[in-house]
Amino acid sequence: MRIVLIGAKGRMGQEVCRVARGRKDNIVLMVDKYDKLIKVDADVIIDFSTCDDRCEFIEYAKKNFMPYCCFATAISQKDRVLLANLSNNVPVLICSNASLGMNVMFEVVDIMCKKLSNSDIVVTEYHHKNKKDCPSGTALKLQKIIDRNGKVAQIGVYRVANEFGTHKIQFFLDDEMVEITHKAYSRKAFAEGSLQMAEELLLNPRGLYEK
Repeated sequence: MRIVLIGAKGRMGQEVCRVARGRKDNIVLMVDKYDKLIKVDADVIIDFSTCDDRCEFIEYAKKNFMPYCCFATAISQKDRVLLANLSNNVPVLICSNASLGMNVMFEVVDIMCKKLSNSDIVVTEYHHKNKKDCPSGTALKLQKIIDRNGKVAQIGVYRVANEFGTHKIQFFLDDEMVEITHKAYSRKAFAEGSLQMAEELLLNPRGLYEK
């Protein structure tokens, strides 16, 4: 897989580069906020950037007919509109958490909300001190799933030390409690997940996919 990597100098970008080498994927262009985009032969764009405006990147994908995987944790409404428009031409993925385990957890939480409809729900998340978005895109995705099921969650957000990411959801009933926890031990989980999801996206027709 030939990849244009946006956000290449960040911690996640560096981890994607490392994992891609082990998979024998080829990063053909590494881009950061102020780098110039040049035309290359690539299969997909993977975006882990933290920029506020990715208009230039999305326009590049449109011009070069490149599928786009956006794993940014904070995406503006403007970017969402542009990515939706891009999906008329190529497959586009918006994913709040690239961890494969976390995406299974999203499905489980949806089931739990339906099965435990009378429960009180608490979501707690922990991330490292330098994480910019608070709550994270993952916590907001969990909240969206809970809201969609007609429930309201209490959310606790903590930024501590070098925490890679822990998300805990508790369903409180009168005489029992069910707890589900996902913990990332390194950024490798997100890098591996992003590459696998990008590979799967290439098999899909044009359209907008969200995880």
